[in-house]
Amino acid sequence: MKNNQINYIEFKAENLEVIKTFYSKCFNWIFTDYGPNYIAFSESGMDG
Repeated sequence: MKNNQINYIEFKAENLEVIKTFYSKCFNWIFTDYGPNYIAFSESGMDG
């Protein structure tokens, strides 16, 4: 890992199922659920 670079980002969202559907269909992002109010994404060029 290089120093001084962003390596993880978080976005605020209300309807996680809609968000997951959109980003997975449009950009092939992969999601991991961590409870009803938090999900992580990968395969986007940056994890979040």
